[in-house]
Amino acid sequence: HMANHAPMMVWCTEADGSCTFLSQSWYDFTGQTPETGLGLGWLEAVHPDDRPVSRENYLGANQRRDDVHLEYRLRRQDGAYHWVVDRAAPHFNATGAFLGYIGSVIDIDERKRAEALLRQSEERQAFLLELSDTLRSRPDPDTVVAAASRLLGERLCASRVVFAEIDETAGLAHLHEGWTADEVEANPATLRLADFGGPLLEDLVAGKTVRYDDVGVPPYERPDLAALAAIGVRAGLSVPLLIGGRFVMNLNVHQDRPRRWTATEVLLAEEVAERLWMALRRARAEAELRESEARYRSLFKSIDEGFCIIEKIDMPDGRVDFRY
Repeated sequence: HMANHAPMMVWCTEADGSCTFLSQSWYDFTGQTPETGLGLGWLEAVHPDDRPVSRENYLGANQRRDDVHLEYRLRRQDGAYHWVVDRAAPHFNATGAFLGYIGSVIDIDERKRAEALLRQSEERQAFLLELSDTLRSRPDPDTVVAAASRLLGERLCASRVVFAEIDETAGLAHLHEGWTADEVEANPATLRLADFGGPLLEDLVAGKTVRYDDVGVPPYERPDLAALAAIGVRAGLSVPLLIGGRFVMNLNVHQDRPRRWTATEVLLAEEVAERLWMALRRARAEAELRESEARYRSLFKSIDEGFCIIEKIDMPDGRVDFRY
């Protein structure tokens, strides 16, 4: 009675490792019955990927008469899996003979999710720091685009990353050389926006990131995604950037197979798009400055006469100062 009303799932075994008792909370959680859960039947409720290791560690501990400490995903009645921690201590009689285990199972799924979110946040920050350092060291626009595309593509294990500058007036998307995985064909240099009309273009112009998990099945089996399927794209993220309400840039992550994108992956692509655009503007400004300086140097070297540059400075007291 106490075990059935305990806040955790409770279990007991014989010396050979077979389970002889599972509390009602186990049956309520897993949907198993005594007929399916006792013996070693409880392992059937463990996630298939965790089952072999859990079985091996449990039976090994039983053979050595060691404490049991397992972490695995346990199937609920609704089919969802929750992380649990399973602990037990060996039970002995007065003469020291091993009788089996008395153990408990506690749901730690919420803690596991919190740890995963923290780990993802730390990994994301480390990636963005690496991205910023890399882009800062790139001297020209083309290498900025190539570096950002490569880092994002490798991070997301994608097939292709494509950067496009948008000319809404001409209705064109000018693609830059980004990054592709091995044996993935490159995209054409220029695409017509009209080829991506419908909901896709409407969302991008409105500044909304578009996520499609499989262009071959509903709700992604749409005419506006047909052009993507034609170039071998099955799943992807399309991240727009609006400046002053104008659609100026589009960063695309492509996958050549169906893929379910996570919210974390979408957020990362959006952050990379913003940093890429800022780095691209910086690189272009620096390139223009270098070009301007080169033109001035060429001009000055071609002049035979002596010369000087005079700058007129308006002083706070109303005077004018000329500096050479």
